[in-house]
Amino acid sequence: MRTPFYSIQLNKPEQTAEIHIYGVIGEGNPNDDTFAKSFVRDFQEIEGSANTINIRINSPGGSVWDGLPMFNAIRASKKEVHTYVDGIAYSMGAMIALAGHTVHMASGSLLMLHNVSGLAFGNAKSLRKSAETMDKYDELFAELIATRANKTIDFVKANWLNYEDNYFKPEQAKEAGLIDIIESYQAKNIPPNIKALNHYQVAAFYQKQPDEPSATFLEKVIQSVKNTVTNQPMNKFKKLMTIGIRAEDDEPIEVEKAESEIEALKQENEALKAEIEALKKENEALKARSDDLKAQLNEVSTPPSAPVAPADVIYNSSSRPSYETSFDRERRAILGR
Repeated sequence: MRTPFYSIQLNKPEQTAEIHIYGVIGEGNPNDDTFAKSFVRDFQEIEGSANTINIRINSPGGSVWDGLPMFNAIRASKKEVHTYVDGIAYSMGAMIALAGHTVHMASGSLLMLHNVSGLAFGNAKSLRKSAETMDKYDELFAELIATRANKTIDFVKANWLNYEDNYFKPEQAKEAGLIDIIESYQAKNIPPNIKALNHYQVAAFYQKQPDEPSATFLEKVIQSVKNTVTNQPMNKFKKLMTIGIRAEDDEPIEVEKAESEIEALKQENEALKAEIEALKKENEALKARSDDLKAQLNEVSTPPSAPVAPADVIYNSSSRPSYETSFDRERRAILGR
């Protein structure tokens, strides 16, 4: 079984706790249906035993549904909470880092802010509603980032939530007011060619586990869509699932009509398969007929072969034959040649 995307270790004598968020936020928790519920429960349990909580982050981001409750639990804690960017803190991972009461970045680490993004399915009305939902999340994140960095919301929108991926080295993040302390230790466990990777490729890197091969992020999104179409009612298919956001659109759709269309597509697919199979058989029959005709043509064009007697060989008078028959020798004796 794959481990959760976070782990917690409590040091009772020192009354400190270490939380490692190494991976995609919201992935792989085997205990609860809701990853945020599990994290908040564990975090609150640690709060009862530790005075200082250190949260170490190396994450490409993940689900906003899971990330926001985590953010609020960390920020609202009465204990001293330090967040450390050990490698990268992208997207929702960056927001978790900014939730700390004191924010640290390792030398060589990276922090990245961008707008939420999502995968949606439906008609024009439902897609517009999904876009409106993402706009609301952007408003929320702009407020949270502005409060942390002591900037205006308009500044954050224009510079950091501007529909681009905005990267910060430790020095840049500190100058922007996003973090407090730059640590001397080096960033670790990041792809060596991270600057050449896009956001989804980075996410795929962090989804890989040493004990179990993992599909790429895009493959998982595609599989999720396939599973939703095949196994769930169509109103559930309108769930927005991405590296940045998962949101539901409660707009009702015509389930029966959708199921009928899916069934029609299945039947059409079966008919196409049968047609392809028939064409394959027809092709095989044509090939066999072609081979038969070629064989008949060869038989017609090749004259029947018969043994050639030595005396029937016609020699060129200007050249000596390569061999002689007894008839030749007798003829030459008579002619005196």
